[in-house]
Amino acid sequence: MEMAKISMSLSTEVEVIMENINLIVAENLKSIRISKGWSQSFVADQLGIAQRTISRAECGCGVSKRTLKKLCNLYQVNMA
Repeated sequence: MEMAKISMSLSTEVEVIMENINLIVAENLKSIRISKGWSQSFVADQLGIAQRTISRAECGCGVSKRTLKKLCNLYQVNMA
């Protein structure tokens, strides 16, 4: 029974950490875009994706690895 509690606790902690990482990535993506003076629509057009995808990436709703790579290339930043 104790092992199940520990496992559940670790799982919850990992989820919280991943959520925090998503929010940090989202804030950085938005900050870089704004610093370049670009709108979400402009970025979406440059990448051939929907503006909603950019919006979701910037609000921490998650972004695919493929889209993140495209954004990093456009913004000229490393994914690391």
